[in-house]
Amino acid sequence: MASTDAQTHTAGLLPQPPQGWRTMLRTGANMLIIGPRCALDAFLHIASEELSEPLHLVRPSERIPTDHLGILVLVDAARLDPQQRADLSALFCDAGRARRQVLSLSESSLWHHDTPALPLDLYYKLNTIFLELQS
Repeated sequence: MASTDAQTHTAGLLPQPPQGWRTMLRTGANMLIIGPRCALDAFLHIASEELSEPLHLVRPSERIPTDHLGILVLVDAARLDPQQRADLSALFCDAGRARRQVLSLSESSLWHHDTPALPLDLYYKLNTIFLELQS
């Protein structure tokens, strides 16, 4: 982390991620990160220094890159459209493809008892490690 980033965090200007987040990130496991948008943006900023390249940021309605290696970052996982969900499911089910780490960012929970934001199998594949950020 750059010294200016460390100073900004120390001064309390950006939210501090939960303790041990770097270790969890380095496992390569898929992560679901929930929190206010400002905390998610700050987390992505400092986490990008820890992640290997390339990073693929995917926003709602954008195509999921299924033919590239690297880390996939779902910028708003609660708003994935049906095609994005299908592409992610195909990505996870293709045994011949190298496994990619997926970081799913969301301002709201993806787990709802009545109407889940995602099919359960996809929810559990994206939620290997769960982090909740505070603002």
